[in-house]
Amino acid sequence: AVYSGGQFTDFDYSAQVWRYGNDPVYLAVRMGNTVGGPLGSWYPGYLFGYNNQGYYAIWRLPGTGGEQEIVSGLISPAVNQNGWNTLRVKAVGNQFWFYINTTLVYNFSDTSSDKRLRGFVGIATYRNPSTLTYGFYVNYAKLNVIKTPQ
Repeated sequence: AVYSGGQFTDFDYSAQVWRYGNDPVYLAVRMGNTVGGPLGSWYPGYLFGYNNQGYYAIWRLPGTGGEQEIVSGLISPAVNQNGWNTLRVKAVGNQFWFYINTTLVYNFSDTSSDKRLRGFVGIATYRNPSTLTYGFYVNYAKLNVIKTPQ
């Protein structure tokens, strides 16, 4: 799912999501409008999500549609396993903050990207083809655009 009403530079985007099964659910931010690569990924941009084993991950998808690069991936007590979780990404320039249920789990500055990088925001999910139990729900998604000098 993508909000295609505009491409955003600086924003605060959050969604409350719940899923059963162990496959991940992600917020997709600053995404381009190209789909491809071995997993049919939406790129370029960033994915931030979790699974029900308590792990979160942040991925950078390059503009070439090539291999995803992991920025961070750890187990976190902030993940409410098998329950509702609020994922939040705040982006200002090339600085990013990633939250799960109000807990800051990671922040970084992406010096490889242009400071004014723009893109769409949305929600992405993945399901292993062999998964028998699968469900994904969204309670809300909110986007606040941060006005910054150009």
